Amino acid sequence: MQIKCLTGLVEAKVQNSLAQGKPANFDEWIMRVMGPGIADLFMRPYNFKVRALSNVLPPCSRSLPFSFPS
Repeated sequence: MQIKCLTGLVEAKVQNSLAQGKPANFDEWIMRVMGPGIADLFMRPYNFKVRALSNVLPPCSRSLPFSFPS
């Protein structure tokens, strides 16, 4: 698990530097920044529990107090 998280983080950093445009939704942002290991083990379950919403909903500028960094 730890190796999956670390390799995913490194791969996400490389892929994010090559990505064009901003993420389409919060889940895509999680994958770009954290990678699949951290996304699957922590970010997705935690955000679903806290927000009680799917992470794949498109962002709405009025409902989020932040914007997605590119």
